[in-house]
Amino acid sequence: MKKKLAIISLMLILVVTSLVTTVSASSFSASFSTPKTTVAESNEFVVTIKISNLDVGTNGINIFEGVLTYSPQVFETLSDDSIDGNNGWQPSYNKENGKLMLYNPGFIKEDSDVVQITFKTKSGVTGKSGEIKLNDIKATNTEESISAAPISTKITIGNAPSGNEIGNQSGQPTNTNRPANQIVPRNNTVKNNTSGNIVRNNTVNTNKTNTNTTSYEEDIPYTGASDNIMRAIFVVLVIAGISYFKYESIKEK
Repeated sequence: MKKKLAIISLMLILVVTSLVTTVSASSFSASFSTPKTTVAESNEFVVTIKISNLDVGTNGINIFEGVLTYSPQVFETLSDDSIDGNNGWQPSYNKENGKLMLYNPGFIKEDSDVVQITFKTKSGVTGKSGEIKLNDIKATNTEESISAAPISTKITIGNAPSGNEIGNQSGQPTNTNRPANQIVPRNNTVKNNTSGNIVRNNTVNTNKTNTNTTSYEEDIPYTGASDNIMRAIFVVLVIAGISYFKYESIKEK
């Protein structure tokens, strides 16, 4: 009896150990960076999304996604050429549901800007504020899907204070590579993919060189290797336990 209890305890320890070692502890952070927090009426401004604190193992990430929302009472509707990928990231944006997806042909392991979005304030909205949010943020590699906390930033419509104060969300570093009032030129080749979203190859980005040659469909599956390994270990342990108890039953008879 003691021997059976020892075997059962050992099997439980092995199962728990396998679960702990295969559950991902990967993580990353996302943030908005804006050149200024106060923008005049009928003016454009750029919001950059950055990923940082990447703890994503040796594989890195090559897909980034989230749901983008903004205040329609304050900001003009985003157009097809309002979104530009940075550092090799290729954007796809669905205006109907706000889903923003980016694909990178390489696997990213370090902090970087992933996309810049050009907004325009409406006329007749001085004194109002508008919020920009990105929810349901996830990054994917070949093994797992990694979630990050939602992010947001607020823009006030009016005359900028003296000195044109630089602002951003949650105290994150501000992108200072670009003058505050500079509008980034774009030269985009636009393609329609099968889901109706827009995939763009960008050839101009300030202070960056992008070589984008790969387009992609909206939903790119990942293999889920960690889950498969965990299931395989569990199945092997269960089969081993059943075989052992059958063997012990035969011996007792």
